[in-house]
Amino acid sequence: MISKLDLYRVFGCVGKCKSFSKAAKELYMTQPAVSQSIMQLEKELDIRLFTRTPKGVILTNEGEILFEYVTSAISLIEAGEKKMSDSKNLMIGDLKIGVGDTTSKYFLLSYLEKFHIKYPNVKLKILNGTTVELCNLVKTGDIDLAICNLPIEDSALEFKKCMEIQDIFVCGERFNKTISKPLNFVEISKMPLILLDGKSNSRQYVENYLLSKG
Repeated sequence: MISKLDLYRVFGCVGKCKSFSKAAKELYMTQPAVSQSIMQLEKELDIRLFTRTPKGVILTNEGEILFEYVTSAISLIEAGEKKMSDSKNLMIGDLKIGVGDTTSKYFLLSYLEKFHIKYPNVKLKILNGTTVELCNLVKTGDIDLAICNLPIEDSALEFKKCMEIQDIFVCGERFNKTISKPLNFVEISKMPLILLDGKSNSRQYVENYLLSKG
């Protein structure tokens, strides 16, 4: 069943081409189907839209009025469809990314310039937070994606592994003389450690790992 919008599309094309046969060719329809669509629209509106001439058809006065609005409406719809297509293909729009301190420095920053060159019309919004905070923002739709540290256990989210980061402990010069051999985990846990915020996944991972080693 042909929709009202389809009828208006056919009407707009016939009005532009001033010919049923030319409109049929442009719309990839048969000429009888185009004629039937115009007849159906005229019946629904109870208005004669076209007058036949030896060279084709011309719009009636009522048809001229309708044609102006139909072409404007169809142009707006097509512009909206293009915007949607461009947005889907990342040609325009906004992209909201959530990152933590470590993932932004060691992963995201290296890709920002490349992304901007490839998609210059996409506006990036970067939000900093802990893994738990960012995962919640993804679920509420406040951000489009999050770059977080694993492990994360949440069946409501879809995960994709981006890279592996090797965590190591480093120390300042004042410890050079006191640390002459590799330390075990018990010795490390007794050192004055500087770690990320207690809510961060990296911090919790380190603490849980040290606890598992006694």
